[in-house]
Amino acid sequence: MKMFNFQMFLLAASLATALISWAKPDLETAFFPVVGQIELVEGHKVDDGVQEVFVKFDKLRDCDFVGLRMNDPLGYRVNFNFLDTTGDSYHSRPEGFNIAGPWRLFTNFEIDELHIEAVHECKGLFGDYSVVSVMNDGK
Repeated sequence: MKMFNFQMFLLAASLATALISWAKPDLETAFFPVVGQIELVEGHKVDDGVQEVFVKFDKLRDCDFVGLRMNDPLGYRVNFNFLDTTGDSYHSRPEGFNIAGPWRLFTNFEIDELHIEAVHECKGLFGDYSVVSVMNDGK
């Protein structure tokens, strides 16, 4: 009986390990984001369908910035450009409080209506991996 219990324990542990390995990116995204929610600091309309914004956010972990993805409430991709004069939007920012911008957004939707995700490359025990953090859920 003890051998059967031990075999069942090994089977359960193997299944749990496989499940965690498979779900790890989603778990990491949900429970350990790299950046927190963004807030609009300042924004203005440049032209019809074009706006420039400054945002603030907290960087929670030391991972390398890869890029941003933005979608409008209808699900369409929002094009944008980093317009900062110092060039630091393309590099990883330090942990803690950050202000970024200006970003030029090509949309008529307000920034708080957009779904914005930040993609970072993090270093782990078993190599590098990507983490997607939802900075704004568009609601």
